[in-house]
Amino acid sequence: MSSSTEWVLGNNDQAKEAKEELEIWPLDEHNVKLLNEVHPRNFVTSMEDAPHPEYDLIAIGSGAGGLVSSKVSCL
Repeated sequence: MSSSTEWVLGNNDQAKEAKEELEIWPLDEHNVKLLNEVHPRNFVTSMEDAPHPEYDLIAIGSGAGGLVSSKVSCL
């Protein structure tokens, strides 16, 4: 990763990195803006920021469907 802290339109090295590592293509003005907001180049993941586990079910709300789904998923 280069020393630049922002994604820049027209930088071929950054375009290659975005395509190969992040699967973002093309590196146009919209994707540059997106990457600068959600994936800044100077961000470093620490061990404390480990990825969260993946879930098979998320119940939103406590209606009849949410309660039954939550109960059945724990079995």
